[in-house]
Amino acid sequence: MWCAPSPLDLRAGKFGGLECLHPAQTPLHKPLDKPGPIIHTSGDAKNPHAPNGREGTQMTDAEVKEAVKELVAQKDIVFVLATVDADAAPQCRLMGALVLEGEFEILMATYPNARKVKQIEQNPKAQLLFSTEDYKKVATLSGTAEMEESLETKKKFWDAVPACADYHKSHDAPDFGLMRVKTQSMEYIDLAVRNAPFKVELA
Repeated sequence: MWCAPSPLDLRAGKFGGLECLHPAQTPLHKPLDKPGPIIHTSGDAKNPHAPNGREGTQMTDAEVKEAVKELVAQKDIVFVLATVDADAAPQCRLMGALVLEGEFEILMATYPNARKVKQIEQNPKAQLLFSTEDYKKVATLSGTAEMEESLETKKKFWDAVPACADYHKSHDAPDFGLMRVKTQSMEYIDLAVRNAPFKVELA
């Protein structure tokens, strides 16, 4: 886990030992030559979202959640946070430094005066997107975002992400903010299996 890079870090192409891909370096997806194997793990019912109207691989909600957790837990993960601005336009940015709490509540470091903070104050809807390096496994978490004010939670995050000290003096410094995204639903896709997502609604 690591703290979110600045735009200068990203333009330089490296941050914290992680090589950042520029658009020209990013591999393009190739379409699947054929549908993945038919493996039923949730009974024999046809999947309405299977490609080409065929039966596709089934996953239980528990299996989807476990697969998503594996994506979120990747070392040195870079992910996308999307918020909504005052004109109802989506705003996306790269993030890092996450901590997973409970059932898919994502904590991430931010400056309290950042634009995304102002945006979630006006409209709390948010999405997070995670993927493997080859982009064949992708998870989208949808929910609401809010600022976390608990000093105890900030201290736990600070201790879990030592790189935060590169940007802030302490967990209780005025410029150290913590954002919490509470997941309400998720979609997961594994292109090695099929090209349609599994969707899970959280209680």
